[in-house]
Parts: sequence; C-alpha cells; structure tokens
Amino acid sequence: EFLRDIPDPLLPRELYPAFLHANFLRGADQLQYLQHLLYLLPPCNCDTLLRLLSMLQTVQSFAQDSIGTNDEEIPGNKMTAANLAVIFGPNLLQKERGGDISPQAMGIEDSTAIISVTLVLIQNYKRLFTVSAELQQEVLMSLIQTDPD
Repeated sequence: EFLRDIPDPLLPRELYPAFLHANFLRGADQLQYLQHLLYLLPPCNCDTLLRLLSMLQTVQSFAQDSIGTNDEEIPGNKMTAANLAVIFGPNLLQKERGGDISPQAMGIEDSTAIISVTLVLIQNYKRLFTVSAELQQEVLMSLIQTDPD
C-alpha cells in the first residue's frame, strides 16, 4: 500500500517507457540497459529500490518447503520471485498519476512487461547495483583529468 500511495512512484513515470523497453532485450544487454536506467534514478529512489529488492530476494528465498534441523518439514511461503513481481511490479512502475493499477486498466501488454521487468530486477538486483571495476576506473580517470587536486 505504501508504494501505491506515495505521490511519485519509486521508478519515475518519465522512465516508464524506458523500463518497458527492457523487455525487448535479453541477457547481458538487458541487464546493462536496466543498470543504466538505475543510474538515472534519484539517490533516494535508488537506495529505497535497492533495499526493497534485497528484501524481496530474501522473501523469495523462503518460497519452497524445506527440512528443519530436527528433520521437520517447514512449509515455504510460496512467494517466488515471479509471484512477488506480480504483486510489486504495478506498484513500482506506474504510467499515470493516481491511476488504476489493475491489469485491466493498464492493458495486458503493459502489465506483462511490468511484471517481466520487475522479475528481472528481483532476480538480478545484486548485479544491477554493482558498479563494475571498469566503470569505477573510468570515473576515477575522468575525475583526475577534470580536477587533478
């Protein structure tokens, strides 16, 4: 409810079409594209998204039934990454302010794309929020050239 009710969605409306476009990409290209979109987020949104995706990853890690230390069966929570994407996707990516976020209102194509992108974000959040050594070096060299002191 919190994510649905905040005035601006965690993933800004201006980036809505760009996030949906990620569905046309696959593999490393898709992940690099999404990582670049995450660089465009305001710092507060980016930090909040990282914490949320980390929490969702933890929740989904308990989706399956398991065996406890005393050989008792511990039922899973059934919240797979796919199920979490269905729930959280429409709250993260919103096309219009205060609009209806039901699948019927947003169109089946957008709904499917939102869920797919959210699933990729949940499954790959660690990689998406890791800055590569190459990029770190590139930024450092740029800073040294522009401000040697």
